[in-house]
Amino acid sequence: MKITKMTFSATIPTGQYANITPSIEISEIEDIKSAEKAGIDFIKGFYARFSTIGELNDRVKVSKSSGMSEINKIGL
Repeated sequence: MKITKMTFSATIPTGQYANITPSIEISEIEDIKSAEKAGIDFIKGFYARFSTIGELNDRVKVSKSSGMSEINKIGL
């Protein structure tokens, strides 16, 4: 399976009824592991700087989008 782009996004709680939702789209992927690391590191950086609940913990969630399967790493 060829992957043309990966999108990582998260909702980060920053206060009561206040969130930010950073997102990064990585295209022209040569190596899925390096693309995944870049996306997760980007999101983890935002969590570390702005979250009111602590660090981002990894959990894998598989979802369907536009008829294609994609893997989204999310934190709880």
